[in-house]
Amino acid sequence: MSRRMLFVSVLSTLFVLGGAGTTTARKAKKSSFDQRPRMLKALVAEIDRSRQRLKMDGFELPYFSAMEIKDAEIQHISSRYGALYKSSSDRSRRLRVELRVGSYEFDNIGTKKSDYGFSFSPGFRASSFGPIDDDPTALRNSLWLKADHAYKGAL
Repeated sequence: MSRRMLFVSVLSTLFVLGGAGTTTARKAKKSSFDQRPRMLKALVAEIDRSRQRLKMDGFELPYFSAMEIKDAEIQHISSRYGALYKSSSDRSRRLRVELRVGSYEFDNIGTKKSDYGFSFSPGFRASSFGPIDDDPTALRNSLWLKADHAYKGAL
């Protein structure tokens, strides 16, 4: 069988299978490119930028900066009597930034814990959720907002 005939055969099979076949083929192609190195590069760039450029007049630069990204993908499936009744999936990306101002001997952290918790205090709080589309620019923007918020909170 020639290559062209094989391609036409595969293509017609995808059309026979309908939208699910083409969607699955598209997802497989999209997910085959690993975005983690690009995301790690963006993360390292933001750590460096926050340590070098995050400064307000009359205050110190941060001496310590740590950033963390946690991806979560959750699948929910409900069934009864051997049949699938409901299924859904959810994907999220959580960001955590820790910045310290001062020195290793004395800094702003004290006994505070840095976590993914919620705050009911008034004012702006950078979201702990990050973009899930693997866009390094969007990720850097979210990390910068979190770093700026953490820096101002440390002063």
